[in-house]
Amino acid sequence: MASVLSSALPPNLKEVLARYRGLATAASYQEFDVAVRESYADKDAFAAAHAQYDKARQVRDRAFHVSQMAEDLHRACAVDEDIAFERTGLLHMLGFESMLHDPSIIGAREKNFALWKTSYVHAYRKAHRAHYEAVADLAGQLETLRPKVHALTRMNSILELGPPLAATATVAIDIKALDAALWACPDAVEAAVAGKDALCPRCQWHLDKVLPAEALARLMTLVT
Repeated sequence: MASVLSSALPPNLKEVLARYRGLATAASYQEFDVAVRESYADKDAFAAAHAQYDKARQVRDRAFHVSQMAEDLHRACAVDEDIAFERTGLLHMLGFESMLHDPSIIGAREKNFALWKTSYVHAYRKAHRAHYEAVADLAGQLETLRPKVHALTRMNSILELGPPLAATATVAIDIKALDAALWACPDAVEAAVAGKDALCPRCQWHLDKVLPAEALARLMTLVT
């Protein structure tokens, strides 16, 4: 869990765990008593160490859920400024040492995350849907252009017409590349990001994914 949160076990907790490993190997009460007295000056010091150990156990018991929250936040894309700002704040609040100090804050962090996740799912689905609506529009333009591309390809193969224009020699390859770039996600209307996935599991759509509008415009110019 510490590594997921880009942190590490604090030295004092490492010491407690190391001493407890020694205590756990005691074969009898007498051995245990001797080991405790060697490690701790009095019962209050032992009680303080045990309290720290108990807090660490509480954090460990919630480690799976906290790690899932952190990974979800790290994978999420900044679909809008408010979502991105809240995401950064939540990651900051998932401080490993602060949870070790007071495990009770984990419940509050989970509630904050649930509220953020609801907003994120709505915003992501909206942006994801808008992207594929734009993809559908470009795909429609490509379909209109396709017969002309096929005609041009056939004309370029007619020897009697002379060598084809160099700029049009790759139109068949270009249209195949556009077909691949204009693939439509099956979950375009509603991406499945309400669960463990922060990005659409079908297409991994992210804000960095650019529409091939320039490539299509260039092909249309070449064909014309």
